[in-house]
Amino acid sequence: MQLVWDALGSWFDRGDAFGALATVVNVYRSAPRAEGAMLAVSVRGELAGSVSGGCIEGDVAYHAAQVIETGIPVLLGIGIEDETAWDAGLTCGGAIEIWVERLDRVAVMALSDAWNRKVPSVSMTWISGASGSRQVVDDAAVVPVATGGAMPPDEVATSAVWRARQMIAEGQRAVSGVQDLVAADGTPYRVFLHAWPGRPRLIVFGAVHVAQSLVRFAHEVGFETCVVDPRTIFATDERLGHAGQLLRAWPQDAIATGQVVLDETSFVVVLSHDPKLDEPALAAALRSKAPYIGCLGSRKTQEIRRARLIKQGFTEDDVSRIRGPVGLDLGGRAPEEIALGIMAEVVAVARGGRVAPRPA
Repeated sequence: MQLVWDALGSWFDRGDAFGALATVVNVYRSAPRAEGAMLAVSVRGELAGSVSGGCIEGDVAYHAAQVIETGIPVLLGIGIEDETAWDAGLTCGGAIEIWVERLDRVAVMALSDAWNRKVPSVSMTWISGASGSRQVVDDAAVVPVATGGAMPPDEVATSAVWRARQMIAEGQRAVSGVQDLVAADGTPYRVFLHAWPGRPRLIVFGAVHVAQSLVRFAHEVGFETCVVDPRTIFATDERLGHAGQLLRAWPQDAIATGQVVLDETSFVVVLSHDPKLDEPALAAALRSKAPYIGCLGSRKTQEIRRARLIKQGFTEDDVSRIRGPVGLDLGGRAPEEIALGIMAEVVAVARGGRVAPRPA
């Protein structure tokens, strides 16, 4: 998503008055991109982002040019009956709806700023009844972004905001989609609720070999990354300069100074395999709302570690939150394969996937 905001911003910086934003708002059965996938189109026909496997972007750009010219948003549809369905990845009978709207610099800046605040929120786009109106909802406020026509009546807007805040509470598992609402006078309204749950963060304690691949995988699936390790021989820019943040500090110090914040968006992986580093990191994670806590080590090592944490005052329920041995058992032993298993488990937990327990 940041790619889209950056592209639109650069087009405005060179003097463009408008840009178009195409967003997948509905997916029926199967499609290559989920709801919320976005494509930005400039007045010159330049593209950033994607709404499909690549074959319908040209068609979307054609309609986007018209939207830029007229300012009238449109809802496009493509399904199995269309000749481009095979290339679009819709051969299983799927269909998608794409909302194309014109945005100016003010609207894009507001949306980009809301996204970059990293506060869990929902972007609301009215696609019928109040077509073109946009707001961003968080737990504290409803911020207008663009007005395309008359706003829906209070009871409709209240229902949309209520559902948006439900989605915020669902966190990383919230699913974007269209909400159909009906006003008291029978007028139908449709609003697309785009979940922005706050970019998840992978916090890695231990700058070991596995961490190098783990950080790369995390970036690929949209996680911010932070690696913490006081051992300067391991925590080097050559090895982990690609991490979003590399802290050469003890876990307890990085947390105490606020350099690392553990909360409901933090997915914690402990890899150092040294009790002096592992246990302070695990203790801090267990005191937080982190939805994922994984730790490297054999089953015997895990049992010893859990016993020591219980002696520190943690309960059996507390230590049961630790996933160890960390990661899905893919059968691999190379650092890259271990990292892949860890990231697969993190994504499954974040997105509500099924994670089968490892055999005893």
